[in-house]
Amino acid sequence: MWWDKELSFIQNAFVEVFSGSTFDGVVDTLGQSLLGSGSAYSNVTEFSKAVYDNVMVPVAVSLLVIYFVVALIEKTTNEQFTYEQLFLLMAKMVIGIFLINKGFEILLKLEEAALGIFDLLKEQAKEHQLVTDVHDNGVSDGLKDLFKEMTGVKWPEDGKKLSFIKSIQAFLNAGIPILLAWLAQLIVLLVLHTICFLRVMEIFVRTMFTPIALSDIFYNGLNSAGFRFLKNFLATFLQVVVIYGSVLIYVVMLSTLTGADTGLNFADIALNPFFFIVKNLALSFAMLGLALKSQSLAKEFLGSN
Repeated sequence: MWWDKELSFIQNAFVEVFSGSTFDGVVDTLGQSLLGSGSAYSNVTEFSKAVYDNVMVPVAVSLLVIYFVVALIEKTTNEQFTYEQLFLLMAKMVIGIFLINKGFEILLKLEEAALGIFDLLKEQAKEHQLVTDVHDNGVSDGLKDLFKEMTGVKWPEDGKKLSFIKSIQAFLNAGIPILLAWLAQLIVLLVLHTICFLRVMEIFVRTMFTPIALSDIFYNGLNSAGFRFLKNFLATFLQVVVIYGSVLIYVVMLSTLTGADTGLNFADIALNPFFFIVKNLALSFAMLGLALKSQSLAKEFLGSN
């Protein structure tokens, strides 16, 4: 971060805790394409596609033939079996083979749909100025006022760092609660990144085994395991949107808590910074809890539980 070279450590910790900029990296990770041509994990994408085409498609086609034979046996035992039913069954098999071979493209469309929603959320965030990145926007006047009330030290102008004496004064007044909050947010950040990487790995595993999941979609249609798989696959992508939505709500509530946008009276904060830090951390862990529920929420939205 460019301002690391200019600001003191206590200033850095304060900005990351109270501006929400700690989670900028999480948002960047969430918005990346995984399966498209511009994939951030192009090597993994190529490997997944190779496994899809060369391993799973032949297995899935074999399963499809087995399902077809079983269905054909069931139909022929019926006295009312006709050639029209046979042609319909064969047409379904052809459609099934087509879906298996084109499954990767279907997954790409599902990813594009989810990322499209993500981009719309980002546009709304910018429109309402819910941007946590302090690199482009600088430190807001509200955060500077909060820093002064908590530490008794005025925020230096023009991006300058605190002098050694001022840094010591700021640390003695409120440095311990600020650093504790900063360390706690690092834990939250670790868990959030873990969730993100779990999502990424789950998508790639699901991608590789998609042909097998689609092998019965021709027979049972909308009630098939293949169709449920596609809904769950879309739900996996929608977790991105849910987590990002959680971060946005966190930013809105954080700005209210710090008074950065509401003109909050800072008297209580100055008198009891530890209590204020506790509320800040409670908000961070609440956001984390909502992110942990992203999978169940996304499935609930699509009715794929």
